[in-house]
Amino acid sequence: LIEVLVVIVILGIMAAWAANRYSDIDAALLPPRTESFISHMRLAQARAMSTNAVWGIHYDASQGADHYCLFHDSADNRVILPGEASEWIELDDMGITIPQGSFTLSFDTWGRPACSGCTTAGRLFSITLAKPGSGTGTITIAWNTGFIQQQ
Repeated sequence: LIEVLVVIVILGIMAAWAANRYSDIDAALLPPRTESFISHMRLAQARAMSTNAVWGIHYDASQGADHYCLFHDSADNRVILPGEASEWIELDDMGITIPQGSFTLSFDTWGRPACSGCTTAGRLFSITLAKPGSGTGTITIAWNTGFIQQQ
């Protein structure tokens, strides 16, 4: 009987640990999604510099859909990102939003950014990804060089 009770206690401790671990996995979605978003911006910048065309990222927060896409020349000319199945990358599936609302970030042939709808702080464009209960991830883009980094 004591052995059975010990096994039940050990299983209870393991179940509590596993439940806590699962909630940490959900909270850990923000940093990799922020890095992925940065990679997509760098891809747009690299394509703009190599093709002599305007490339960029368009984020649409209208009608409750938080998603973004890669485009060239204009936000209506969408391109499927490498490794993705559709033109739009969904953020709301993971509970991630960009609180500032819709924006269009584009890069010229020199890799310099232009952004309509981005937050401007001095000589930086700033984009913040947020997940309730997990904090935020802020991305800055230098307006004169196009240098992209996570804060």
